Order: sequence, then structure tokens, then C-alpha cells
Amino acid sequence: MKVQKLTILGPKQFNSRELKAVMDTAEKGFFKDGDFKKDVWEEDKSKLLAYMRQYGYLDAQILDEKFEYEWTNPEKKEKRGIFLTLKVSEGEQYFFDGYTITIHPTGEKPVYTTKQLASDFEQTKKGAVFNDTLFQMDRQMISFKYASKGYIFARVIPKRTVTEREVMVKGKKEKRKFLAIEFEIEEGTQAYIDMIIIKGNKKTKDKVIRREVVIKEGDLFDARKVQLSREKVYNLGFFKQVNIDVRPGSREGYVNLIVDVEEQPSGTISLGGGYGTTSGFSIFADVAENNLLGNGQRVGVRFEYGPEKSSIALSFSEPWLFNQPIGLNTSIFYNLYNVRSNQTVFPGQSGEAEYKREAIGYSFGLSYRFLTYQTVGATWSHAFTKVKHPSGNASEEVYYTMSLGWMEKRSVAIYLSHDSRDNYMT
Repeated sequence: MKVQKLTILGPKQFNSRELKAVMDTAEKGFFKDGDFKKDVWEEDKSKLLAYMRQYGYLDAQILDEKFEYEWTNPEKKEKRGIFLTLKVSEGEQYFFDGYTITIHPTGEKPVYTTKQLASDFEQTKKGAVFNDTLFQMDRQMISFKYASKGYIFARVIPKRTVTEREVMVKGKKEKRKFLAIEFEIEEGTQAYIDMIIIKGNKKTKDKVIRREVVIKEGDLFDARKVQLSREKVYNLGFFKQVNIDVRPGSREGYVNLIVDVEEQPSGTISLGGGYGTTSGFSIFADVAENNLLGNGQRVGVRFEYGPEKSSIALSFSEPWLFNQPIGLNTSIFYNLYNVRSNQTVFPGQSGEAEYKREAIGYSFGLSYRFLTYQTVGATWSHAFTKVKHPSGNASEEVYYTMSLGWMEKRSVAIYLSHDSRDNYMT
């Protein structure tokens, strides 16, 4: 059964179309399939409340929800549909009255000063609508900063104070509720990494995952490094999901990191075709295995065939040579092009001259990853080309080039790259 109707009742400051746009559950239509999924529906309700709360309606709540299963066409009675009704209440709107910070340090002095923490707040303008999304970000920012220095047990307790006062709005007095937040911080103690446990991988070897984890056993816990490790493991492209959880360690003051992955197919097959003014029509196939035998290596072959161009290339890459962040990239290739030229041996004569250009070669590259996002490398290329089968009206230059036989071309490319993407798909 499909969702035939979604009705939102109760909001006074928001129209139902605006609120429906926030939700993934939608009525069946031209661009929507109308599928109903219970987990998506539960997320939608949370998103709906979060949307209203970011406009200051902190007391927003869902008063009632109703599911009805009715005939889509009462006369024919052939199919039933789902009719959803949500009744919501926004409550009163709140305005921001500022943050204060109180720190209870573990040592002689606090890890951060109040000024250092306040400088990173997202919500700063007093009198503006209280944005609950920014408030949650600010609270998480404090916890993250402490966890980045090992204080994973730090507690950030927000204490709310609501005051009601009159303010001038467009020349008129208006009563508004203002919300002030005091962040009370109990720093706690630092934690260290006991063990890093890999789970969920069936094909991929542990070492392939472990070498991307930038925090090591025995290190001081660092939330930034944990987040970076998750990004690096995910960016391998072998996993649908990567989650890193924290569990108590075998001794006090130590925690275990659980790197939980869900694998996805690592082989790819691409088929296609194209047309170019010089190369004509061609079809191609690209077959690759990006996680060879679970070692994180990539091997691929690419074919291209057409009346004007044919080619084949084999490639292999090893991102961690000798278990070091040294990348090895190699390839061999063969190309055969049919070249057409308006320059003929007979000036002024109509028609084109033709000849074939054949090429074979290889490339070899080494790279080194350093710091966090930087890579430096060099690629050596060595190609052999020759001209063959020229037409009778080809220029003397073409025939001379053919007489030279195989010609060599050597090149070196040196590069420095910076890649700080947290998701390789973007």
C-alpha cells in the first residue's frame, strides 16, 4: 500500500506544505513512489520537531498520529492506500539571551578558558530567535574539544533560565520569552586507547583497515583523530558504513575503540560508448577490482574499440607498499589510431590523407602520503610510437616519420596534492 494522503494539523506559524517538505515520507505522485517505511516515519517526526525548534519553538511536540487504511477508489474497491494524519503543536517562541560558562577543572587550571570555548559558538546574537540546532552544535562543540584532548568523560550540563520581558518590535511593545543557557562543565579525567578492535569485515583484511586508523593503541584519546580515522576508512570505498564506538578498556582510564564496518562489493564493471569528431564512434568496457583479495590493491583492465580507435590498458596499484604509506601505480597500454589529415602530397586536391599511429608503453609511479591530507609523488612514462599504412596521398612528412620506425618518448611528472574530503563520493 502507498501513502495516498499526508495531513499535518495544528501548526499556526508554519504551513503544512513547508513541513511536508522536511519529511521523506510523501504522498504517491509523479516524482514520489509513496512507499511507507516505519523507520523513515520515525525519523521524519524527529526532523519535523527539529525544524520547528530551530525557529525558536522549543516546546514543539506531536500530539497525535493516525494511520487509516482506506480504498483509493471507494466505488471500485480495488486498492487500499495509507492515509496519515499528524497533529502538532508549536508552543511559544523563545529568543536567545546568551550563554555563560562555568568550568569545574580537574587540575589546578581548566583545560580551556571560557573565552576559548566562547570563540567557537555558532549562536551568538542576543535577542535573535533561539535556534535549537545551533544550540546542539555548540554543546557538541564543547564536548568535542574536550574529547580531542583526551577528556572523553567530560560532562557538559546546560542549565536553562527563562525570563519574560517586554521589548519594542516595530514600534510596539511585545512580550517575549528569552532563554539563557549556562554551560556547566565538569572536566573529568583523561582516557587512553587500550585496544583497537576491527569487526564486520569478511573479505577485507584487518591490516587494510587498521593502517588507516591514525590513532594508535596507547595514545591519548583524541576525538579529532577518531573522526579522521573513520573518514579515511570510509574513503577506501570498500564499505557501506563505518562506525567507531567507544567501550571501557581492561583497566581504569583506558577505552577500547571498536571499528565496525559493513562491506560492499568492491568490483566494478562499466560499459559505454561515445562519439568524437576525430575518433568517431567507439565502445568501451572498464573492469576493475578495487580490493584485490582483501588487500586493498586495485587491478583493472580497460578496452576501447571503434573504426577509428582501438586501445587496451592494464593497471595495478598498491597504496601501502612494504606496509608504509607509499603508493605504487603501474600500467601498460596499447593504442591504434586511424589519423586523417587535410594535408596531402598534392596541394589543392580534395580528399583526406590517412595513416595509422600505433603506440605501446608503460608507466610507473611512486607516491608518499604525509601529514594528514598531503601526497607527493612522481610518475615515469615510457611510450613507443610509429606510423604505418599511410595512404598514397599522405604528405612526405608522414612517409618520413614512417621510415624512422619506432620512436620513443620518455616523461616524468612530479606532483603534490592535498585531499581533505571527508567523503570520497563528493
